[in-house]
Amino acid sequence: MSVRQALRQLVPPALTERLRRRRRGGAYPSWDAARKAAGETYDADLVNRFRVERGALNKAVGGEPGILLLTALLLGKPDVRIVDFGGNTGDHARAVLARLPQAQYTVVENPTLVTLAGARFAPIRFANAIPPACDIFFSSCTLQYLDDPRGVMRAAFASAAHACIFVRNAFAESETIRVQTSHLYENGSGAVPGGFANSVVRYPHRTMVEQEVIAIARECGFELGARLYEPLTSWPGTDDLHGAQLVFLRKSALSV
Repeated sequence: MSVRQALRQLVPPALTERLRRRRRGGAYPSWDAARKAAGETYDADLVNRFRVERGALNKAVGGEPGILLLTALLLGKPDVRIVDFGGNTGDHARAVLARLPQAQYTVVENPTLVTLAGARFAPIRFANAIPPACDIFFSSCTLQYLDDPRGVMRAAFASAAHACIFVRNAFAESETIRVQTSHLYENGSGAVPGGFANSVVRYPHRTMVEQEVIAIARECGFELGARLYEPLTSWPGTDDLHGAQLVFLRKSALSV
């Protein structure tokens, strides 16, 4: 038996894993490993009950849709079909519908939230999967919390007739998977509903490579129409972390 093999038998596997992650700045070798370490995902019952109750309490408070609303207005289609992937209880939807009341706005969320939301936020629609067709696909601060962001992006490009918009993205020079620690009250916006303690929640999180996202868009027939830089707070050992709002337009639509 070699010295290395003997040491492996003496050192507990949990300690070995902890030391390995520390050397890599808290990084994990896979999404599954990070998910097991976190013990939480956005499917968790507590998180979704809080998000739905907070959304119901703050129905009159609309998020700032910014580039989403601008794109919808420029499209010039009153009944524009918008899909908001990871849209919580419709923070952005309320602001868009205030300006475009005929718009068809669908929030795609995890099954737990969709069930809890029910019809409480009508006329906003809720779905578990990306619809086969829409005019504008929108997603804010969601791709980095998915186990398969590339698959979601390809489905988005296949669905959208005109534009795909991704905002509040976590970009870096390479993909790194970590566990993010935050608090329950950081989910959603507005007044906090009663009956919930501000407990600690942990989620798997990844950085993405911006040029890879642009390459996938081009493969799917889209071109980058606009890019707005967004500053982000860096993870330890990730000084190159940055955000960007990306607006992709279908090439065929550009030629019209």
